[in-house]
Amino acid sequence: MRHKAVSFPSLFIRPPRPCYCIENSIKKGNSDGTMGSKSFKINPMKSYQNNKTEAIQQLKNQKRENALDIISKSVLKAL
Repeated sequence: MRHKAVSFPSLFIRPPRPCYCIENSIKKGNSDGTMGSKSFKINPMKSYQNNKTEAIQQLKNQKRENALDIISKSVLKAL
């Protein structure tokens, strides 16, 4: 004897299933472990290196000027 399937009204409301995007799961992380594009994080490093080299050059120029100033002042004092 077979039983007939009886449909009962649902007493519990199920939350909807989350939609997982395939695109989000394919993205690769950066070397620091964060998700997203790598180019955004590399560019600040390049600008930091450029700023650092510019600062070093400015310090070298200041040292040269200071050396010339010291020599000229000592020559003027000697006269």
